[in-house]
Amino acid sequence: MSRAAVEALVWETERARQELVAYARSLPPHVLEWQVEGKQGSVKGILAHVASAGYYFTKAALEANRLPVPAAAYPEIGKSRELGEIFAALDDVRDFTFRGTRALEDGHLSTRLATRWGEEYSCGQLLEHALVHFLRHRRQLERIVLGAIRAWEVGEA
Repeated sequence: MSRAAVEALVWETERARQELVAYARSLPPHVLEWQVEGKQGSVKGILAHVASAGYYFTKAALEANRLPVPAAAYPEIGKSRELGEIFAALDDVRDFTFRGTRALEDGHLSTRLATRWGEEYSCGQLLEHALVHFLRHRRQLERIVLGAIRAWEVGEA
């Protein structure tokens, strides 16, 4: 069976993950501590959320297809607030995804599943969502930093 679609999704998701991680690593440590509105509460909280979700997307696609799920190095990362651990988990998400999706074939992408947020997706849609998730949160971080710079420039910070 073919794996072209799976591999394309995995590699594009990896590119988006790399972009997010590179951007986050370029920020000064104090910026990663900034408090922000929303459930994650801080910039590093957003990164922990992204790592946790990265594990979820792969795990859910594998479980829906009754395929083996590899062990995650940081399964509880969503609760962590340690920067070193968060960046290590973001790197492990890459390894976890590559290991896990080796068994995934293009035919598996049509398998339906209920997401943890209550919507029904195909596995292909879920993997596309994983890709966009990294992109959305990279953009979120960029907006947070840009907003702070603009506030500083007009004397609001």
